[in-house]
Amino acid sequence: MLSKLSQGTLEHISKIARVKDLAKSSLEAYPVLSVQARLACWLNHLKEYKKTDVLSPDEVDAKLVQSRGPTYLLLGDVLYKRSYNGALLRCLYPDEARSVMEEIHEGTCSAYQGAYTMARRAILQGYFWPKMAKECADYARSSST
Repeated sequence: MLSKLSQGTLEHISKIARVKDLAKSSLEAYPVLSVQARLACWLNHLKEYKKTDVLSPDEVDAKLVQSRGPTYLLLGDVLYKRSYNGALLRCLYPDEARSVMEEIHEGTCSAYQGAYTMARRAILQGYFWPKMAKECADYARSSST
């Protein structure tokens, strides 16, 4: 019966099934706001510096942000790092970096690459985070045991 409904004309369908135009949707849509609480990290400090040119009160952090600042670019609310060849790499929060490492190491292809290959593949896919090589090495070592 359903297959005939799709092939028939409106008159034919009205004989088989009741056609009713709804003025109001029968589904209520409620806006959902996702809330994620992330700890402050290097990304937040660099974003704030790029938006307002105001450095952190912490002297060590301020020097670090000021020295790294020129190689980063803020587009909208997303921070990018300029790579050596001019490509923009999206900077990831620690939790995002963890999921990228999981996907590269154990994901679709399940190739279980080593640390160097994982870091290179993340860069080739357009991602960046500081200490990539070390964190990829730690992740590969911990997942192999």
